[in-house]
Amino acid sequence: MYSQPITHLHRTAFVLAIDCSGSMRERIVFNGMPMSKAEAVALVTDYTIDELIERARRGGVCRNYYDIAVVGYSGDGVRSMLPAPHEDFAVAVDALSRAMPPLRRMEFDQRLPDGSHAIVGFDLHRWIEPAAGGLTPMYEALLTVRDIVDEWCSRAENAESFPPVVFNITDGESSDGDYDDLCDMASQIRRTGTADGETLLINIHLSTDSSRRSILFPSSRSECGEDRYSQLLYDMSSTMPEPFVEGIRSLTGALGMPPMRGMAYNATAAQLLSVLDIGSRSVNNIY
Repeated sequence: MYSQPITHLHRTAFVLAIDCSGSMRERIVFNGMPMSKAEAVALVTDYTIDELIERARRGGVCRNYYDIAVVGYSGDGVRSMLPAPHEDFAVAVDALSRAMPPLRRMEFDQRLPDGSHAIVGFDLHRWIEPAAGGLTPMYEALLTVRDIVDEWCSRAENAESFPPVVFNITDGESSDGDYDDLCDMASQIRRTGTADGETLLINIHLSTDSSRRSILFPSSRSECGEDRYSQLLYDMSSTMPEPFVEGIRSLTGALGMPPMRGMAYNATAAQLLSVLDIGSRSVNNIY
């Protein structure tokens, strides 16, 4: 299980569900720069999509190795955040590569090994726009995600592929579903899948307070303490299969022992980037 390499005959899918509620206006610091949580998540998403496109390139051509969906949820409902027009939420990576949006120059204050600081610049394509407004319809978003991955997994050409990997990025509790509702919908997502395994659901809670202890890929529910929301994310999340363990240990330290749940609580923006990288890069080699 979870051993199928990615080829042009055995593709996979990556789905990002992003909380765009009003609390995402809150300010954080990412790589030394102050910004809203919505801006930080947009930057991390832009970087992730650029990376996925580059990983799919062979001989200067982007191959159709996977589909990508970015689902935003807020007071305006649930929508695709990728540039229009796209008929479906999930878009083939080669189609995205042919519709590159404008580049934006980003500069970050980077601490060097000698303790000094330097401004480092790089270019990112602006795949999604930061958004923050209204409530947090997480249940509706997860319902949409379930339909996306269920439809993807039901296609005959995907029957033996590495299953989809779903990332739910949020900073607060759902406004349209209670504990049982959310756990049930998360279970429905995880029960979709292919012959190579069930869909993987990774839940990431983004914090404004960098001094609070982060919980990254916990090995037991007891690591969540008495925090009910942390417990909810634990119960909603997938147990991570063996191909992901090395990457998880590189982030959390060698003491992490399987089984590990695919969740992060009180994560910083930098940790969000690391979790997305582990979740996408740990998928077996592309051929």
